[in-house]
Amino acid sequence: MSVRNRSLWSFLPLENRRIPDVVIRESARSSLRNLLNWIRGGTEKSNFSIDAELHTVPSHLLNALAPVPDWGEAAESFIQVLENSNARSGASLTQPVLIGPPGSGTSHILELVALKEGYTVLASPSPSDILEGGLSWLKNHPFEQEMIYVIPELEKFYFRHHHGLRLIRALAEEIKEKEIKVIVGCDSWAWAYLTQVVGLYVCIGPYLTLDAFDGILLSIFFTRLAGITCQSGIVFRSSDTGTNIMVSGDAQNPCSAERGMNGNGEYIEAPEILRLIASRSHGIPLVAWAMWRQCLEMASDEAIDESSLQNATPHKPSTIWVSPWPKVALPKLTSPVDNRELIILHTLLIHSGLPMPILSELLPLSEIERNSLMERLNSAGLVKLDDKEWRVSLLGYPSVRDNLAAEGYLVDKI
Repeated sequence: MSVRNRSLWSFLPLENRRIPDVVIRESARSSLRNLLNWIRGGTEKSNFSIDAELHTVPSHLLNALAPVPDWGEAAESFIQVLENSNARSGASLTQPVLIGPPGSGTSHILELVALKEGYTVLASPSPSDILEGGLSWLKNHPFEQEMIYVIPELEKFYFRHHHGLRLIRALAEEIKEKEIKVIVGCDSWAWAYLTQVVGLYVCIGPYLTLDAFDGILLSIFFTRLAGITCQSGIVFRSSDTGTNIMVSGDAQNPCSAERGMNGNGEYIEAPEILRLIASRSHGIPLVAWAMWRQCLEMASDEAIDESSLQNATPHKPSTIWVSPWPKVALPKLTSPVDNRELIILHTLLIHSGLPMPILSELLPLSEIERNSLMERLNSAGLVKLDDKEWRVSLLGYPSVRDNLAAEGYLVDKI
């Protein structure tokens, strides 16, 4: 696909998704640069300096510069994908599955799709419904042949427990036997588990996922989040070089960066930090968004507030400084890794978060062990309590995934 025609929200078959891969190349490039500097007898010096001390952007400004994304455009794009597929095949995709890793907005997107299209949302069962086998829940939620249903969170229909799979097996059989029209959303970790133990891949499909965000798409994504237009005076600059790190067009066509091109139709390469964020986040929107928020800083002697940001112009800009990637601290598991911690983290991931009472039921740990380990993981920033459920944090996700994969745990394919 031409860069000029790329969409911010693109959906594609699950097997076609590729993670932006720049870490190895950039690491090698950095090592070579350091070696050349050492041979020359020193490091390259930048003439740029910031007189004021830099601090993390206050939370209220951070929320203005990098607010939680609105998934409306993504929902519209997904609806278009379904319509295009139906037009090509001459028949409806009766059981498409949208699969996404933590932070890809899958459930939010499908809830909006249901709202926009008038589909019926099938709410998740309660933990007791799942553990009791789910038969009464299914009786209370009869499917009607002519309706289209949406299941935003299939991962909330089971537990990894000897009583925790009966409901989802019965649900899959009913959908298959009655040929129910349903759009399913599922976390990629839950999908990896369920396809092994339940065999869902033979019941429903096709399987779609949100394409990974590369550096160019992140530049567009972050710029739109901040509400920055081509005429805005808000500038994101590198705190070590002073350069504008957002992709921009040229004087004749400043908005051309939204197409990944300059005014001459030439490809624009994303700044290094955005390429590194894209790779380290696996191209997942909210993981990249959390990393971006971690990067934003401001000079302490600049009186920047919401009004000055809103009134900024190209002639009187407001500058937000961005930490260079090596200075950005992300949560990580300490070495040697405690396997009990990995058991907790894996359990949280394959269920897309759990309330503490259910987590306790699923872990082979004593209450004292569990509380101590959870406290340690929470202090390290690897888990967080969100809407009464414990989840792997967005910033901690890359490290957690790396460690689980290295230790041979079942991981997602995204």
